[in-house]
Amino acid sequence: MSNCGLFSCSLFSVQKITLLRCTDSMQTHSIPSHETAGNLVSFDGWINSLDKTRTTGWRWRKDGLIKSVNIFGKLYITREEITKFERRALAGEFYKEAITPSTRLTAAKSEPAL
Repeated sequence: MSNCGLFSCSLFSVQKITLLRCTDSMQTHSIPSHETAGNLVSFDGWINSLDKTRTTGWRWRKDGLIKSVNIFGKLYITREEITKFERRALAGEFYKEAITPSTRLTAAKSEPAL
């Protein structure tokens, strides 16, 4: 049993998955262990927690938006890098105007009449 700030926490395993169970006075939270160990976080676990695909994660790494650490073929990301990425995103550094695809009806209206 340990203390994670406002919660009392304990590690336990369920079907080969280690979880950190934190309980406050209102409810219990189960957090996958990839989010709790040291300064490194599993890159796949982090990208999944953002509800993004592995392809998006690969693209972000390729474009230099996020830096990962390769340890024996497994990708990790530091908590500091996550914080930096979130700070840049909140500052609007990655802002891009959303492109709305045109429908056939819209495309037909924009074509010149013969």
